[in-house]
Amino acid sequence: MKVQLFATMAFALLAGCGPWSSSTCVGRQCGRNWTGGGGLPPSQYESYVIDAGAAIELPQATLGITTNGQGDWVLAWQGDAYQRQFEGSITCPASCQISYARFDGSFAGGSAQITGTNQIAFDGVTSAAVPQNLLFRMSQQPVTFDLYIDGQPAIGATVFASYGVLSTTDSMPFSLVSSNVAYSGKTDKAPAFAPKLPEDGVERVITVAAPPVSSKSEDK
Repeated sequence: MKVQLFATMAFALLAGCGPWSSSTCVGRQCGRNWTGGGGLPPSQYESYVIDAGAAIELPQATLGITTNGQGDWVLAWQGDAYQRQFEGSITCPASCQISYARFDGSFAGGSAQITGTNQIAFDGVTSAAVPQNLLFRMSQQPVTFDLYIDGQPAIGATVFASYGVLSTTDSMPFSLVSSNVAYSGKTDKAPAFAPKLPEDGVERVITVAAPPVSSKSEDK
């Protein structure tokens, strides 16, 4: 049986917690730092091209990435019949600016927070297959993703469009550069995404659209 779901883009801003270096929180506000990867410059990781403006079909228990190529990005994920935890960090070059990070569909324990000047850390706990989304704007590329599902690197379980093909990564962390941006660094050919059979026997796919281009969008 196949169920088709569509991700919505009603985003509510949250600041909160995740796999941090301390555990002091007041409400959803935490003074903690991400302790995962992403510490090297983006140029040190494998870099792939992501198609600007391309929507993707995202299976359950995976993370998907889209961008309008003008500074706005969406990181989306959905679970399955089992409770899942999606977490990680998103980093841009040291001189870039993050305008905002907005989390849609958070359950108790979910969070997103701008940590420092050029990194976002997030922690999403899912209930069944309800989609969740993180919308953010970064002024520069490449954008580096360090992503985990249930504590394991999301290698082969991260989806984005590259040269018209649904693609994934075979390393973690990894970097993305949108197809409409001039980039002098080296890019690698992204592996084709190979969907896995769902653990609960029900295939659920959400369509994740690229964020619309607005007058505030910019990519320097």
